[in-house]
Amino acid sequence: MATQVEYSKTNQNGGEDRDGTHIKLVKDDPTTTVASATTPTTPTDDDHDGNANKDEDVTMASSSSSSRSTSTALATTVSIIGYILRIAILDIPLALLFASYVACCCVQFIGHEYLIPQINLMIFQDAGRPFTDLTYYHRTCTEKDITATQPEELYIPLDATAAEVEDRMLKHGVSIFQNILSEETASGLREFIIEQNQIQDGWYVINNQNRYSWGIDISMHPLFHQAFKEMSQNEQFITSIQKVVGPNPAIIEFTAITSTYGAKDQHDHQDVVPEANGAKFARTFIPSYSFFMPLQDTTYDMGATHVCPGSHLCSTNCNVYCADHSLPVSGYGNSTWPRGSGALVNQQTTHKGMAHKDPNGPDRVVLIATFAPRPQTHRGLETRQIGWGGSYSMTWTHWGNTLYDFIHADERMTRPQLLMRTLGLSKGGGYTWVTQASTRIANGDNGYTEEALEDFLEDDGLLFWPQSWQAEIDGPYDDGWERFAIGTVELSKQGLKKLNVMALLAYFALVAGAAYMMGHDRQHIVQTVVRYGKRSMFINGAIVLVALWLLKSVKQSNWARNIKSAKAYRLPTLQPYLDDENPATLPREDDILLTNHYASERFASFTRVVDVAHPGNRQWKELVKTYASGYGSLPTSMQVELSASIMRWGNETGRFLKPNAVRQWSEILEVDELIEASHKELTLASSAFNEAMIRQLDSLDADLVYDRWHDTAMNKRHIAKHVSSLRRKLFPTLRSMQKKTKQSGNANTVTTSTTIAGVVVASLDLFAPASFLLPINIPSTSNALNRSPSQLILGQRDTSRVPPYPAAWVEETDLVEVKYKCKFEEWYRAILVEVQCADMRMTVQYLDGEEGTVDPSCVRKFEPFRYGEQVQVRADEKPDEWIPATFVRSIDGPYGDFESETSVVQSEERGMLKVLPPNIRRMYIESDDDDDDDD
Repeated sequence: MATQVEYSKTNQNGGEDRDGTHIKLVKDDPTTTVASATTPTTPTDDDHDGNANKDEDVTMASSSSSSRSTSTALATTVSIIGYILRIAILDIPLALLFASYVACCCVQFIGHEYLIPQINLMIFQDAGRPFTDLTYYHRTCTEKDITATQPEELYIPLDATAAEVEDRMLKHGVSIFQNILSEETASGLREFIIEQNQIQDGWYVINNQNRYSWGIDISMHPLFHQAFKEMSQNEQFITSIQKVVGPNPAIIEFTAITSTYGAKDQHDHQDVVPEANGAKFARTFIPSYSFFMPLQDTTYDMGATHVCPGSHLCSTNCNVYCADHSLPVSGYGNSTWPRGSGALVNQQTTHKGMAHKDPNGPDRVVLIATFAPRPQTHRGLETRQIGWGGSYSMTWTHWGNTLYDFIHADERMTRPQLLMRTLGLSKGGGYTWVTQASTRIANGDNGYTEEALEDFLEDDGLLFWPQSWQAEIDGPYDDGWERFAIGTVELSKQGLKKLNVMALLAYFALVAGAAYMMGHDRQHIVQTVVRYGKRSMFINGAIVLVALWLLKSVKQSNWARNIKSAKAYRLPTLQPYLDDENPATLPREDDILLTNHYASERFASFTRVVDVAHPGNRQWKELVKTYASGYGSLPTSMQVELSASIMRWGNETGRFLKPNAVRQWSEILEVDELIEASHKELTLASSAFNEAMIRQLDSLDADLVYDRWHDTAMNKRHIAKHVSSLRRKLFPTLRSMQKKTKQSGNANTVTTSTTIAGVVVASLDLFAPASFLLPINIPSTSNALNRSPSQLILGQRDTSRVPPYPAAWVEETDLVEVKYKCKFEEWYRAILVEVQCADMRMTVQYLDGEEGTVDPSCVRKFEPFRYGEQVQVRADEKPDEWIPATFVRSIDGPYGDFESETSVVQSEERGMLKVLPPNIRRMYIESDDDDDDDD
């Protein structure tokens, strides 16, 4: 069939070729005669002309095709560039602007729902809580309370254990460590700080003249990071600081103070004031400890810090007697406070910086870091807040971090994770900037007083924020900070709303104008505007969904639930579980205080502060310890007599006091109760195992009263009864033991059972001379908390009981292994955060920070890797690539916990490797006879 090529100047569909000619193919009439292929023909002139036209047509078609291809490539390139420009110039700015508005709405919602209620819960003085939250008393101290008379008594021997350091801190309130920083690190830091003193904006310190202090950013100089590395490498210090403060303590201050020649004496002071500190209000405020590190050898005349040992439980009169009894940490004469050493000082201990009066002496530079127990915001109920009066000199971006974060600052204190942890947007272990600011705003503490607000407003408020978006506050200023924050957020929201409306109008006007300039008709312009509007709605809708998800996460968080239930930062109203018929009284130093206020295990060393630092308790404990050896082997009648003797001694020197239902001290007058109290102390002091068990039970009792379980039906119906039953079985009272003796027959029998922690282990001849003074040998208690009492005492392992499924006996905060999302074959280490009572599903937090909820069948208690075990590890340079390896050994980290340990593995591909916990995993193996090809 022949084909004709027609040319027309106008395309019927409205389009044109580059030369204005439209090419159309038309089929010939089917009746047209076509010459046979076998019939020879003779070319004519017309045929030659036709062939020439054909060649011309082919050339023109080829040229047109090439032009169209070039035009298409150019159009594609222009389209891609235009798409990228549209995203960069229009879509991203509009999305960021809308996200800012949504973020402002979220902040306003969180502020009204949680932050303002949190501030109200933190109010202390104005809420009358000094009378209801008291756990100690307002103690007036004198020179007889001094616990050391020579500076050498404060220095920690190089071979001292963490337990010995804990005892010194509880006794003196100060301890001096040696060889913390190397000479190179100390000298380098000193030079840098002296240089920056003339550059940085200074912060106020007492007697500010000739003294310099400012907030340190750990990224300012590599040696700051190196200083914390060297702290972590000092085993004595790193174990002691955690023994005293708690595991991986929070850091709430990081600064330096430089004293130059001419600096005057400071007055005796406590960094945290007695009106609101952890000594008097242990359940309301945290204890905190400052670590002073001199960066040069410091003599007495250079103004070495003076401390008043034993004043950390004192509330008044310290400025009178400490003036004559405080000790210079440098010693006297030509002795020095060595460069690179460090003085750990309880912030409740009275101290002062002295005058620099050596004209030939160098500037005295001291690096300071302050430690505090980590808050229980994420997993427990936090009733405590930071104490009043502290300067808390630290750049605001460093709040929310712990000692571990500072040691690994190159990995954990980089932006943006640093800012997210500071603002509480990601889970961290420290006190966030929002939390500490809420505390100080609620109580008008340093930096957030009415005078500070006036100065802040006079200096134009937030310098980085538009003035028109900041609230104007007129007096009174008693709640001025709250009104300023609320007003500023509202004005910012309104301003961002206007900006968004204007930006959207400009955006659609620009789109419509561009379509009009391109010659499109009205219908096409409308369609273009609608298309771009849908794109904008899709982007903004995604932003709204993310915001709603974040708000839901906040609402479901432990912190938010405790705020809404008004449990956070408040002590519960106690029921009269103690006998409160006796009238209240004021304690004296020689009284013996029996209280569970300090018993919680998370209080670390502070659980024993009253027993060590209160004179009456200290003397009674020493007496009990003298006669406690072998107490568990005595027959009941002799235990009664010894307990009564100890009780009579206590009543001769002082009184036995306990807190009543409204937390006031009242005297214990019932003889039976006094004898039982003596019995408990003698049992506790008789063996290390008994002490560990009794302290654990006391901690459970205290947590049931003060932690998140205190007002739950589970506690009221089950937990409290179970703990009480466990205590009776392990450590029966004397009265119950007497009843048992009477029921068993003759009370004057010659032999009786030897009992330790309520478990019968042998027989004892009552008439053997002084047999009750012989100590009872029991197995080592190094793993006491992981074994049952019968296993410890009888020295045998009970293997008859096994868990019904691997995760049946795990507890919250345990280290577990989890099959990721229950559908992969690898086991990852994680922390068990919560077990849901409704369906027993478990919420876990993996070591890389991710959280998830899984079925208990996918969880099991973590067992340490074994030598030769096949594992998989992840290389740092390729985070998504896991390679097979053989486990060799573990290296304990600076804290001795799993989070800081390093695993050494052997890989065929890369040889010996060291990996952190998030970068090693197990492969799933169901059983030894598993024939599946899962591996």
